[in-house]
Amino acid sequence: MDYRKELIEQLRKQNEVPRRRSGKYSPSSFGKCYRNQYWNRKNETVTNPANDTGLILMYQGTKTHELIQDFYPKDKIEQTLEDEDFKGRYDIGKEDAIQDIKCMEDWKYKKYHTMPTDIYKKKNPNYFLQCSWYVYKTGKEYIEIRANVFGMLNLYAIHRVKITEFEPMLMQEIAVLKEIWLNDTLPPAEPRLYGGNECNYCQFKDKCKSLEKEGKE
Repeated sequence: MDYRKELIEQLRKQNEVPRRRSGKYSPSSFGKCYRNQYWNRKNETVTNPANDTGLILMYQGTKTHELIQDFYPKDKIEQTLEDEDFKGRYDIGKEDAIQDIKCMEDWKYKKYHTMPTDIYKKKNPNYFLQCSWYVYKTGKEYIEIRANVFGMLNLYAIHRVKITEFEPMLMQEIAVLKEIWLNDTLPPAEPRLYGGNECNYCQFKDKCKSLEKEGKE
């Protein structure tokens, strides 16, 4: 039996089940194209779902999250926070910090995630921006990003910064997203991640392209 093929088929079926969004923005999407975030909140149909490789990566990430979270009490993990416009769940709540777990392959971890925190936060501001909402809401002091190799509890790097470093960016993100929703007008496509290549990984890529062809942007 081809167990990998069977797993991919199970993951594909799970991914095809329509997912009803909360009707609110997700902090885990902060830093992404505003159009992506707007459509996600409106529960628009995804036109570019994850491929087989993407499904496997997400599966590995979920399992690694669970391995790490097993070391914490249940009331310190996967806690939901929400307000009028935003809703999400944080990975781990610590005494003075919220920790967000990022999982990846070994080569990617060594190449992109083991650098000094001062450099890391400049290269990956969206990671800290996403986590900062939970820190802000819980009144804690620190953002922690845990970069972890898939399935390896002993291969990780912790990047820890004060919320004050990202609070201005957070307030700006919140203000822009609220204004977009209030106006209920489709924002322009504006890739903000991956060095301007965000469109290549967007779940609404074909939807955006069709609007361009129709001249409706």
